[in-house]
Amino acid sequence: MSRSNRVITAHGPTPPYRVRIGIDQGEVISPLLWVIYLDPLLTVLKQEKKDPYCLVSPMTSYTTSSDSCSLDVLEINNLVFMDDSTLISSSKDGMEHMLSITEEFYCLNNTSANHNKYVLATNAVAASRDLSPIAFN
Repeated sequence: MSRSNRVITAHGPTPPYRVRIGIDQGEVISPLLWVIYLDPLLTVLKQEKKDPYCLVSPMTSYTTSSDSCSLDVLEINNLVFMDDSTLISSSKDGMEHMLSITEEFYCLNNTSANHNKYVLATNAVAASRDLSPIAFN
């Protein structure tokens, strides 16, 4: 609290900025905070998933018949590394559902996300694209 920080870049240090609250990246306590804060969020997102992206991969079955194949399906609704999160859904409703969960989580834990850094992307065909705004509840 009541301190400033600077980031060392290839072009020199950035101008100082005020640290509102938090732990610097790379602090030894960061893995513990991951377990305390982010793991519960990811667990709820996995349990409450609505319209996850389904990654389907045909895998050759290890049976005596050489003609048999099985389908392995992996349901994905988030990818996370450190403090970067990617939410993935097969529908707009599914995305709105996950965004609502994350906002409720941030409110309960007195944390926040920078909404200006949010990027929404779609791989939908232009003719079928739902361009209505995403609702933050």
